[in-house]
Amino acid sequence: MSNLFLKTMVLVSIAILIISFTPVSMAKHDTTGKNAALWFLAPPDFPFGKPLFPVWASELGVSTDIYHGDSVDVVYLTRNYGIIVMVLQGYGGTLDEQTVKTLAQYVKRGGNLIISNEETGTPKSNVNLLLMKFGIKYDSSFCFPGPQTLDVITRCPLTSGVEHIFVDGTCSLTIVSKKAYSIQMQSSTETEVLVAYSIKGQGKVVALSDGHVIPGYAEWSYLYPSDQKIFTQNIIEWLKT
Repeated sequence: MSNLFLKTMVLVSIAILIISFTPVSMAKHDTTGKNAALWFLAPPDFPFGKPLFPVWASELGVSTDIYHGDSVDVVYLTRNYGIIVMVLQGYGGTLDEQTVKTLAQYVKRGGNLIISNEETGTPKSNVNLLLMKFGIKYDSSFCFPGPQTLDVITRCPLTSGVEHIFVDGTCSLTIVSKKAYSIQMQSSTETEVLVAYSIKGQGKVVALSDGHVIPGYAEWSYLYPSDQKIFTQNIIEWLKT
């Protein structure tokens, strides 16, 4: 064999070894926003309604896969989806520190995260440990009743064409950083912060304090008409841009 051939084979072998041992953390995330993971952390037998998020997202060219339970491989989600929707309604567990770290890095590198929570007491899922990395937290000291329809006050790209949002009663959100922004809504007696959003690194986060806004349940939408669809699609569009 010629020396040139041997040198070529050695270089090819080294390249293969480098690729094989590339750390997972260096893997490129899908930040196109063309696919979404709808992740219900509660067990599969939790009585959720029929989620409308996949239908509304498909109208914008975004395909959605649905996952259940807190044993889902979070690293897999962050590597394969441009949008992750975490639904914590009915979840009785606690987010571990590694999950929080993985999701925070996902957003920083360009991933998009929607966190849909529903707390009527002290937050039990450790979700504030994640949200406070984006300047947002759930405030369990102030909760508002439901079901009711709130009037949207704040005007921004997320609320374009949105006048009313249905909620089933939950706690408010608090902004703890100048890099996060709130969307205020008016009930019959109080001004509530139902939604907050933030930009971190190359990614974006939207937090919702009511689990009925996203993923949106068909059963509730018929009983309490509102602008849930427009609002959800505005959020998706904002995350994609």
